[in-house]
Amino acid sequence: MRIVWKDEYMTGHPDIDLDHQTLVSITNDFYDSVEKGDAHNQINTTLKRLIDYIELHFAREEGIFLNSDYPDAADHMQKHREIEKVVRDLASACKIDVASINIDEVMDFLKRWLTEHIARIDRAYLPYIEGRS
Repeated sequence: MRIVWKDEYMTGHPDIDLDHQTLVSITNDFYDSVEKGDAHNQINTTLKRLIDYIELHFAREEGIFLNSDYPDAADHMQKHREIEKVVRDLASACKIDVASINIDEVMDFLKRWLTEHIARIDRAYLPYIEGRS
């Protein structure tokens, strides 16, 4: 199921919100390819786009909260590294045998990660970054 952007995902930081919306868009593009029956042909492209974009996004986000007094920065960054590892491991598995990938599990992971991470984990740093760009 496509991710529907909700106000609860907004951080109030324009760059971070745009990054989050882009990540949702990449995931929804992949969902569209699943619906068209083209998921196995598109998964490598999708994972490459995700890897590239999460590197950019995590660097931007971490730069913002490392320049604040956010007390959980180290834990938050560790969560980022874990997400990067999962996506990179998926990409590696796809290169070996794309047919072995469970597309439903990939979609569930992406949706759960984006909605939970944005709505719950990212919201924790909001009080510490107000007014920072």
